[in-house]
Amino acid sequence: MSLYRATARALIAWVFLHGGAATLGSPEPRARAATAFLRRLRAAIPFLPADATLVRGNAAAQVAAGAMLAAGAWERQAACVLAASLIPTTIAGHPFWSARDPASRGAEAIAFGKNMGILGALLLLACGRAAAPHRERRPA
Repeated sequence: MSLYRATARALIAWVFLHGGAATLGSPEPRARAATAFLRRLRAAIPFLPADATLVRGNAAAQVAAGAMLAAGAWERQAACVLAASLIPTTIAGHPFWSARDPASRGAEAIAFGKNMGILGALLLLACGRAAAPHRERRPA
């Protein structure tokens, strides 16, 4: 394993370890932020547990998978779990399309875009080894 790959895994994992731990410690603000999203989701899946329970479960999955990713254990599986947890987190937590004022809309759009970038990195990790960098062949 390269130093670059290990560093990339640790940096991506930190986002989930930090955010997941903060959410586990205080899930209520994120549960409130997810209320509108979860209300719409319950129309399709009516048996979902309470908002705070879902938020805690998502945070616990992020901490566990983030620790696995940082340690290099089950890298692909950990990246898949994190990617799956990031999608509802991003939709519920950063709905820039519904923000009323331009400052809020801009801040939420930035956070949404950041999460999409992290999702892209997770998808690369989930697919296995990143492609080797292109090396130009020199004529003999």
